[in-house]
Amino acid sequence: MDESSLFIRKISLKLFGAGVVAIAVTAYFGRQPSLRIFAAFGCMSFLALVHVLLMKSVGQFLENRVHKTQRIVEESYTQELKEYTKKLEDEAIKLQEMTDFLNSILDSSTEYSIITTGKDGKITLFNKGAERLLGYEAADVLNKETPLLFLRSAASRSFAQIAVQIMKYGVDEGEWEVIRKDGDTRTMIFTMTPMKNRDGKMLGFLGIAKDVTEQKKLEKQLQNYTENLEQIVERRTAELDAQRQTAENRALELDKINKLSQSISSTIELEEVLSIGARWVVDLLHVTQARLFLIKEHTEELESLYKYDIMTLQGDLNYVSAPLSRYPDFIRAIQTGKPVIIEDVEQSTMTPEVKKVFEKQGVRSIIYLPLMSKDGAIGIMMLLQIGEVRNFSAEEITLAETVASQLAVALKNAQLFRHVSEEKGRIEALVNSSGDGILMMDKKFQIILSNVVVNRLLQIEAEKFHDKTLVDFVDAQKDNLKEFDTVKEHIYRMMTAPEQQLIHEVTLISPPKVLKIIGNPVRAEEKEVIGHMMVLHDITQEKQLEQMREDFISMIVHDLKNPLAGVIGFSEIMLGKSRKQSLTEFEHHLTNILHQANTMHDMVNNILEVHKMEDGSMEIEKEIADFDDIIVNAIRQVDMSARQKDIEIRTDVPEDFPTIFVDQSKIVRLFANILSNAVKYTPEGGIITIHTKIQQDTILTSISDTGQGIPPEYLDKIFDRFSQVNRKQQGKAASVGLGLYFCKLVIEAHGGKIWAESDYGKGSTFYFTLPHLLAQASDEFGATTL
Repeated sequence: MDESSLFIRKISLKLFGAGVVAIAVTAYFGRQPSLRIFAAFGCMSFLALVHVLLMKSVGQFLENRVHKTQRIVEESYTQELKEYTKKLEDEAIKLQEMTDFLNSILDSSTEYSIITTGKDGKITLFNKGAERLLGYEAADVLNKETPLLFLRSAASRSFAQIAVQIMKYGVDEGEWEVIRKDGDTRTMIFTMTPMKNRDGKMLGFLGIAKDVTEQKKLEKQLQNYTENLEQIVERRTAELDAQRQTAENRALELDKINKLSQSISSTIELEEVLSIGARWVVDLLHVTQARLFLIKEHTEELESLYKYDIMTLQGDLNYVSAPLSRYPDFIRAIQTGKPVIIEDVEQSTMTPEVKKVFEKQGVRSIIYLPLMSKDGAIGIMMLLQIGEVRNFSAEEITLAETVASQLAVALKNAQLFRHVSEEKGRIEALVNSSGDGILMMDKKFQIILSNVVVNRLLQIEAEKFHDKTLVDFVDAQKDNLKEFDTVKEHIYRMMTAPEQQLIHEVTLISPPKVLKIIGNPVRAEEKEVIGHMMVLHDITQEKQLEQMREDFISMIVHDLKNPLAGVIGFSEIMLGKSRKQSLTEFEHHLTNILHQANTMHDMVNNILEVHKMEDGSMEIEKEIADFDDIIVNAIRQVDMSARQKDIEIRTDVPEDFPTIFVDQSKIVRLFANILSNAVKYTPEGGIITIHTKIQQDTILTSISDTGQGIPPEYLDKIFDRFSQVNRKQQGKAASVGLGLYFCKLVIEAHGGKIWAESDYGKGSTFYFTLPHLLAQASDEFGATTL
């Protein structure tokens, strides 16, 4: 129950008590007539007194409630005022930060002058571009002056007039004259617009200015030149038709100047710029020849000469090497920045040697014009007149200077492009000369350069990923990378720790390769990381060699150990039973011992003979041999193994097959190696077929089996040294891996070819050819009698 309800209850109880007392007194004294009036008056007085006292209590209570409510309202208002004040302070800080940020952006715009004013015209913003253009410091003018302090329009309008113009049309743009603090005068394009808040309330004005002084000077020069030409045209037209033609020629020359500017601006190839400039200047000034000399950068040496002759209409670029000091007229033109004119070579003061050269060439008049850029002289343009003396007019000299100015700009741009192209070419040559794949990235891991090895290793066009991130590049290789998630994890680790080196091996699916990835940060002179380089090193062959070594060790441990175990085992059996068994079983055991020993012997011989064939110490000793005998001898070597697996070996050799001229022992071993592999990989009850036929110049032999076949990815490798089909997939013990390599060397030594075909899961066929025996015997003996 709240305080008000409790107070009302108390008042009500008091009133009720007073009423009860009054009624009781009235009732008691009302029985006596003499006291009835007195009792009534007393009760009324008592009730009035109680009422007054209660009203005073109510008034006191209401006053207390009012004070309390006022105190609560004041405290609530104070708290809200503090919170609002804090919010205003935070907003003020944010506004100041935003203002500082915007001011930094405005101050970075040094090419443009930005000025803002209030509605009264006082300057409120004066950026760095304005300081550079006008020479005033911001502190000199802020809140003090209007832009009219240093701006003068052609109409000399007041700030109020300009404001009315802006408010009416939304913008005011025009050409203004700027009076700098130092008194210098500049010309600029000044644009003013109104600044309003979100509610559309006018805050002030924004002015943006760009310096066009130099542009106006050039326009003025061109205008003056055009006006001069127009005056000449008007004056000559009134005099003679011939002079009118001359004026028209001048107008045509002006048009040619514009076309020249467009032509030399359309290319950045140095030789093309030289060619276009030389042809146009000869045509414009009607001289016989133009020679353009270029100065080697940062030196005083001439490095090239482009010559164009109007007589031959051919240009020729020659590379020269001569000091600038040998040509005083060149130096004078460069130092003065003005043309040097020699009207008559014969009357000139040039050195006798140079004069003699010019006279021999028939040159009579010369103009030397410097080709100047903002960094200094880049060359000299020489205009030559052959035959008669040429008196160049002032207009022609001005025209020549204009051409030289435009040509200098174009040549400078072409030189810069050449330097960039050469530098890029050197970098690309260095990168492409590497045997490893190279990716160059900036510090944000965006690819900026790749070499051709990356394309070859990954079978992609890496150029498509230039300007894309390394993550995009790796994601595109997802289907071609084994353990893609692991690769992606290492890439992210390198990007999150850019100063650390990355070394990881990845396996490609197609083409099957193993690559070693090495990622290193690229540092500037201050050791700051400015980019990243990733090298893709193909270690497929290293992995293969490592596997060969493991297989070779496995061969030593298992394949050579097994025949020896057989020899030892059978020997122990033979010794234990020789006294108890008959001679027939004794002979059987001896045969097994001999077979195992011969198997190991053949392995060793394969290793030795392959080595001899490779170093050239093994000779092929050919002799006439019967083909049937070779096959029978080869089958005999694998017959026992075939019988143990119930494998049938069939032969399909023509009955009238002639004798051949080969190294018989090596061809027998060739057959035995292929048959041994066929027996090894053919299941029990299988069939091996030997088929031969005579072709035009060769004998073709095929050995087919009904085994499990050779996986397609191994067909191109099985004849390599130490190569063999994965024994884990085949379920067989490894061999030394030299059997088929030996076969390849033997066949090639006889001038033939060997290859294999397989339908995986159904069987394999090995083919080999030998040159026709008659042709080969004739080559050996001149004539053969068979």
